[in-house]
Amino acid sequence: VTDTIASMQTIASIAMPALFALLASSGRLVSVTAIQPLTFLGVNGACHVFKTILLPLSVMAGILFLVDSISERFTLKNLAKLLKSCTVWATGFISLIFSVAVSLQKIASSSVDAVTLKTAKFAIGTFVPVAGKYMSDAAETLILCTNAARNAAGLLTVAGLILTFLSPFVKVFVIMLAFKLAAAFGAPICDESICDALEDASSCMSVMIGIMGASLFVLVILTASLMNSTGLMS
Repeated sequence: VTDTIASMQTIASIAMPALFALLASSGRLVSVTAIQPLTFLGVNGACHVFKTILLPLSVMAGILFLVDSISERFTLKNLAKLLKSCTVWATGFISLIFSVAVSLQKIASSSVDAVTLKTAKFAIGTFVPVAGKYMSDAAETLILCTNAARNAAGLLTVAGLILTFLSPFVKVFVIMLAFKLAAAFGAPICDESICDALEDASSCMSVMIGIMGASLFVLVILTASLMNSTGLMS
């Protein structure tokens, strides 16, 4: 899971400069210079928290569940449940905050960029003699072509992120399912504590899948926000 999150961050780090350049060429100057870089830093920060804080907490919760099941001296199940719950709530909270932040930045940057682009189009068409109108129309056509190129680049980025995510997701899911099946079919013949430990370990692995999915979510949301940014409006 850690390697997968790091790989997705690498793909985003490679693709985002190109998307920023295409966004700037379509006239979204405010987004490129101020808001989008801050959003990108926020995404990297969220992925770093997922990878270095929340993921180890979920692993620690799984270990505590196992220790609790094999030790009569230490009762650690409540602590393990607390760590697991904190991990789940923190993952959901970060994803929610990022979704709201992306929506707000899109509204704010779209308004300012739309005014700037309208003003630039009017100035070109009005103050440039003879060829001003043709230059304005040509600029709008160029921006539309740039938007198409940006959307294509964004789709390739999303496809790369999903392909990177898919194989580890299947592997972790199969391991989680194996633990659940072992706990279910082993219940009639095994010690109850062992079956409980396997069931708790599988639930912690589902949290790991959720953390990996949240990392994919924030990266895809960022890419989608760049793709949906419009250029010069007629």
